[in-house]
Amino acid sequence: MIITTRNAIHALLASKSHHIEGLSTEDAISLILTASKYKDTKENRALARAIVKVLGNLPLALAQAAGYILIHQCLSTYLMLFQQSAERLLAARQSELPYDYPSSVAAAIQMSLDQLPIRALNILCLFAHLDSTSIPHAIIFRAAEREFRRVEWTEEDDLHTQTLGQAEALMEIFCVDGHWSDVDFNDLVTCCLQYSLLRLTTQGGFKFYSMHISCAVVPTSQGGYGAGPSTRPTHCPPSWFLVHI
Repeated sequence: MIITTRNAIHALLASKSHHIEGLSTEDAISLILTASKYKDTKENRALARAIVKVLGNLPLALAQAAGYILIHQCLSTYLMLFQQSAERLLAARQSELPYDYPSSVAAAIQMSLDQLPIRALNILCLFAHLDSTSIPHAIIFRAAEREFRRVEWTEEDDLHTQTLGQAEALMEIFCVDGHWSDVDFNDLVTCCLQYSLLRLTTQGGFKFYSMHISCAVVPTSQGGYGAGPSTRPTHCPPSWFLVHI
C-alpha cells in the first residue's frame, strides 16, 4: 500500500518513506505550455518560467494554472491575475487552510473556482463530501430521478418538513427546471473539467467523477466555495447531502 502525504509527522509513522520533489523547472514549463496549447517559443517559455517560479514547481498548481490559461488565453497576464487571487485568498481565509497546504495551490484553485457558475460551485461543494476518488454518475442521476426524496427506512409521507426542504434545495442545484437533464448537468460538469477541478473516467460503461483532495479542502473546511453566502448551496449544509442519495 502506498500513502501520499505532505504531513512530515505522518511520514514518520511509515517504516519506509520517500520524499518526492516537484517537477523540474523545464518539465514544469513544458507542462504549462503543452496543457495550455501555447507554442513552445523562447518568449512563451520565459513567461511560463516566471509562473513556475511563483507556483513552486507543484504539479497540481501548474495543472490548475494551465487549465485557466487555456480557457482565457492569458499566459502573459496570468501572474498578475494570480497575485490578485492570492492576496484576496490570504486575506480572507489563510487561517482556515491546513498548515501544510501550499498557498500557491490554494490561490490557483481559487482562480478557477471564481470563474464557475454558482450551480457548478455548489455541485463541487457537495462532491467534496463524497469519496473524492470515485463519484458514480449513477447515484446522482438516480437520486435526482426520485427528486432526492428517498431516505432509507422512511416513507415519503413520513419525511420531516426540514428533510423536504433539503430535497428542494438539491433539486434547485441539480434540476434547475424541476427535472433531471443530462445535457444541463454535463454542461456544468464540463466547466469543472475545463479548469481541471474534476476528472471524468468510464468503467464498464459507467461514468465516474473524481477530484483531487486539495480541491476539496476549501469546501469541507468552510461549508462552501467562495467568499460570500451567495456562492454556497441554497439552504444546503453539505453534511446532510449523503442522506438524500
